[in-house]
Amino acid sequence: MKKTDVRDTRLVDILVVTNDLPQDEIEQIEAFSGGVFDPQNMAVQIMSMGGVKWTCYEKETGEPLVVAGFVQIGATLFRSFMLASNKAWDEHGLEVTLHCRRAVKNLVQGKQNIRLETLCLASRDKARKWYPAIGLEYESTMPAYGATGETAVLYTKTQGSKEN
Repeated sequence: MKKTDVRDTRLVDILVVTNDLPQDEIEQIEAFSGGVFDPQNMAVQIMSMGGVKWTCYEKETGEPLVVAGFVQIGATLFRSFMLASNKAWDEHGLEVTLHCRRAVKNLVQGKQNIRLETLCLASRDKARKWYPAIGLEYESTMPAYGATGETAVLYTKTQGSKEN
């Protein structure tokens, strides 16, 4: 029996999740933004973004575990975001993976041409091992991508690619 489900994201969901992030996610946010992580500021930024947002929550308690989504940054180009609490991984990792895999599949379904990009710090080994489980493939390494020279990696899901 499933212990989690998905709903539309609310501001309170983001606040709860951002107050229980793993340290490597906070480090990534700081590396990519160049600033100190602020949960309230992050919540406002996410709620203000366009695109698809969803929350994975614990059915029994209603507690939000993951806030994620896709932001359209070009005609057929999307960038993913995901913030997951410690509890999401510690207690519901498999279900979180299944929800994310379904979200990626739903994003590309029925589209002739699409590109989904996911960025993370190269040092985030667990995330890098997890991305293929949700349908993403490693594409490239980007040295000096972070604000203080951190290396990032790019994972993608593409459909309808034309080779030159």
